[in-house]
Amino acid sequence: MQKILALTLFLLLAHQYCLTDDSTVATRRILPEDVAPGSVRMWRMDANKFAVHWTYTEAGAKKMVAFQDANEGKKVRMAAGRFETVPGLIMEFRPMPPHVTNYAQWKEGWLQHRTDKYYGLDETNAKLLAAGLKGERGVMSVAPDVSDLGAGWSEKRVVYAVDPVDQPAETVNDSASQDPENRDRLLAQVKAEMVRVGVDGMGYFGYGFGNMVVGKGRYDLYLSRFPDVNSLEKEWSKYAQQAGTHTEPGVGEAAIWLPRSASDHDYRLVVRKVSYLLRLECTSKQEEEKLVQLAKATVDKAIGAGGATRRSTTPTPKPLLKVDDGHYVSDYNNVHPKRYEIAPASGILLDATGYSFKPTLATQGLPVDSVEIIQYGTAKEGAAERRYRLPVTPSETRHDLTSTTLQPYPGSPPFAGFHGGERWFVFIMLAATNQSVKPFAGWSGVIEVKTD
Repeated sequence: MQKILALTLFLLLAHQYCLTDDSTVATRRILPEDVAPGSVRMWRMDANKFAVHWTYTEAGAKKMVAFQDANEGKKVRMAAGRFETVPGLIMEFRPMPPHVTNYAQWKEGWLQHRTDKYYGLDETNAKLLAAGLKGERGVMSVAPDVSDLGAGWSEKRVVYAVDPVDQPAETVNDSASQDPENRDRLLAQVKAEMVRVGVDGMGYFGYGFGNMVVGKGRYDLYLSRFPDVNSLEKEWSKYAQQAGTHTEPGVGEAAIWLPRSASDHDYRLVVRKVSYLLRLECTSKQEEEKLVQLAKATVDKAIGAGGATRRSTTPTPKPLLKVDDGHYVSDYNNVHPKRYEIAPASGILLDATGYSFKPTLATQGLPVDSVEIIQYGTAKEGAAERRYRLPVTPSETRHDLTSTTLQPYPGSPPFAGFHGGERWFVFIMLAATNQSVKPFAGWSGVIEVKTD
C-alpha cells in the first residue's frame, strides 16, 4: 500500500483557509504540546505571502504520522488554535531516488528532524497559525476579568484591544465605537504603533479597585504580544537598561519597577512572560501592591487555557561545554564530529582550558582573539543570520556566553539565549598578525538545542 509523503505536501495544496462545519472531514489538530517550544518561525515569501515553519516534539511527530497513515487518500483539514484549512487531499508517497526509495526510509529520516512548513498564507492567517502552534492567546483573552482579581476589584474597561487571535480581533471603548470616524482613527493609531514596535497584539485596559473617585482606584494595564523572543527581548532591553530600576521577584519571567516619574503615573511595573510584555501603571495615590496583584493575574491568564500544558521556554542555567577534538568541526579531517546537545539555556560556558589548537601554516602561533556564535538563516526562509561576538584576551580559556557578554553584529538583535530546536555554530577566533586580515577560526563546533 502506498503511503503519503509528508503533511507539508498536503499543506501546499490547501492554499485556502476558513472555518467550516463539515463534520465528516477528519481534522489533524496540532496542539501546542505537539510543537517544540521556540521552534515556530514565520517569514515573508513575497510582498503578500508568508510561510510558517515549525518542529514537532517526538510525540507530536508520531501523532502526525499516525494521522496520515489512518487517512491516506482522504479529505482532511489541518487546524491549530483559530487557524483552520479547508478540506484538502493528502498526497500519496512517491519515491525520490536516490535519497528516498521507500516510505519506511522516509519515515525514519523525517522522524529525526520532525519539521513542517505551510506556504502561501496572507499575513493575518500566518500569524493565526503561528499563534495556534505556540498556544498563544490574544491580548483581550489574557487581560484578566474582575472575577480573576478577587475581592475589592470593581471594574474592567477596554480602551482598545487589537489582536487577530482574539474574536473579535478589534475592540475599542464604547465612546469611540459610537462614532465610526473616531473608531477608525483610534484603530489606525494602534495599528501604526503595533507596526512600529513590532507586535502581533496590543491592548490597553483600565481597572478599578474599591470606590472609584477622581484620582483614586485606577490601575492601567498595557499589554503586548510579540511574535518571537528576539523581538520581545529587544523591547524589554529598553526598559531593563534604564537607570534606577529595581526588580520585583516572583512575577512572570522577570519584572522591574521603573524609576518614579513626574507624571501622575508614579508607579510603573514592567513584566515579561513567554511572548507577552506587560506595563502596569498607577498614581502615587494607589497601592503598588495592587499592581503586583494585577500583574500576577495577567501572567496566570497568559499561561492558562491553551498554554497551561506548554513547557516554559525560559532558559535553564548555563551548561558547560568542553572544547576538545571530538567536537571539532574541521575541513581537514574526514571524521564526523560530535555535536553538543544542550537544553534551552540563557547562555553557555565554553571551556578551552588545556586545549591545544591544531596549527596550520596560516594560524601557527596566533593568540586567541574572540569567541563567536552564529545561527545561520536561509534565503529560502527569508531569515537573516544572527551573529554575536565575545572579545577575549589570550590568557582567558573559560568563556561565559550570555546576553550581557555577547555583542551583536549589525543587523542581529540582542542575544536572547539558546532555545529549543535551534542550531548554533561556535567559533574560537585567532587574531591575525596583519591587522588588514580578519581573525581565523582556530576551532569550531556545533550546538544543537534540544526540544524535549
